[in-house]
Amino acid sequence: MSSPGQYRAKRVDGTGWAKGSCFEDAQQGKMYIIQNQVVSHYADARLRPSVFLIEVIPESVGQYTGRKDKSADEIEIYGGDIVGSRYFPVNLIVTQIDHGVNTGQWIVKAQDGGIQDLHEAITADGYVVIGNVTDNKELLKEQA
Repeated sequence: MSSPGQYRAKRVDGTGWAKGSCFEDAQQGKMYIIQNQVVSHYADARLRPSVFLIEVIPESVGQYTGRKDKSADEIEIYGGDIVGSRYFPVNLIVTQIDHGVNTGQWIVKAQDGGIQDLHEAITADGYVVIGNVTDNKELLKEQA
């Protein structure tokens, strides 16, 4: 289960996405997702907590917004996701405001610079996750 402060990023080994806390090694110029799991490594078969560092592609890191879309699957929404609506022809990128009074507010942003509050886009306008900027850039190029 996700919680605020959780991140998702594409693994550098090409085996998909990882979710967990995010850690940046500035000296090495690398980013990692830290996953906490309970596993058994011992002969007595008792479960012990383990921590796994998974190297990820820095440009793919997205923070969990605390929201899920309104699709039947209720997909978690992360920064860098692309959302679309059957009511509107424009796909939008999920991001945060990074300056001013509303710093940190989750929004959706169109290619032309127009913005809308994420909650409003999901609840009122029916936007759902259709991809992300790492794997699905073509979803944005079609509108350019």
